[in-house]
Amino acid sequence: MSILKTMCVLNVLIRETNSKFKHMKQLHLKNFILRKDYLGKGYTIYFTNIHGRVIKYDHDILYYLVSDRLTKLPCWKNYGYYTNSRDMPVYMKKALENGK
Repeated sequence: MSILKTMCVLNVLIRETNSKFKHMKQLHLKNFILRKDYLGKGYTIYFTNIHGRVIKYDHDILYYLVSDRLTKLPCWKNYGYYTNSRDMPVYMKKALENGK
């Protein structure tokens, strides 16, 4: 089973057994962000890129798909988050599309 499918199954099980996750939390932001503080909280994030397109992603699933590369970034090591005011990075988009 791929990591994406495993994460989806785990997210469903956690949300079914824990009442605080029964209603998925949504954030509507003006920029793309991944944060250590958001891990495990079940956030679905919507943000608007510079072209006016709304992009939706599951924070936890995206983190686990790109964590190898993300955790090596200085901003992640120093501040515990990655943000981009323009768009979602291409490698993250591809990770979501491919589940890798």
